[in-house]
Amino acid sequence: MAVGIDSWFDYGCPSSMITRHFLTEELAGSGVQVRWHPHESRRGAQDPVWSAQRWDRGLRPLADRLGVRVSPVAPADTSSRLALQGYQYAADHGRGDAYSDQVFSARFTEGQDIADLAVLAEAARRAGLDPERFRAAVRSPYYVRRHQEAVTPRRSVRIAPTVVADGYRVEGVPTGAQMAKLIALSRSSPRVSSAAAPPPVASPPGVKALRRTPGERTAAGRQKARRARLAACAVIEVAERDLQEFVERDGDAAGQPVEEPGVRRCG
Repeated sequence: MAVGIDSWFDYGCPSSMITRHFLTEELAGSGVQVRWHPHESRRGAQDPVWSAQRWDRGLRPLADRLGVRVSPVAPADTSSRLALQGYQYAADHGRGDAYSDQVFSARFTEGQDIADLAVLAEAARRAGLDPERFRAAVRSPYYVRRHQEAVTPRRSVRIAPTVVADGYRVEGVPTGAQMAKLIALSRSSPRVSSAAAPPPVASPPGVKALRRTPGERTAAGRQKARRARLAACAVIEVAERDLQEFVERDGDAAGQPVEEPGVRRCG
């Protein structure tokens, strides 16, 4: 029976590139399949000074430790939507993985603007696609709709990267311990995940769409609602030593975990 891990990515997220490399390296020869799903993160304009500090203190050192080649300077902020529309075209032609590798490389290794159709067409060419056919298709109503359908917001997946195996979820770059658990679960589970996002867990009474309820006006109410939100999102809290490992290995110079701006973790 097929086993696998589901991973959600965004071409605008350097952690997604690092996670892709980490999963590919860790799973080589294991027989475990990774099913890749696009996720367009909602983010506002970033402070360039803050972005540069985050890149220098957190993301670039982490990439170096994992053997991922990235640009020495943080790439300028841009939109990933056109690149993600292109992913649908590439996947339809059996070149989704190769296209993702080229787009991530263009964005975070070469520092190019992936909102530029010329940059994407070159990435498509390197991935083995016809660049002119790619140009004609990527902005067509069909692939705009395909992208919108693929990233329809679901509360079960909130940020990129998110990695899931048999209901166990890691938001952000997995640690070694988390990666081992994901692999073990992917092998032991009789369930085969579909290409769609995992179905959301039914919200407990009093919790609707993960919004704050009147009961949260008291400290006890806030704690109860937070536990309910965690359950509704199917988030499994890792052991304290795993959290410490994440801070020590994946944190910035101040010991704060690295995560995408403009998004928040569940709960």
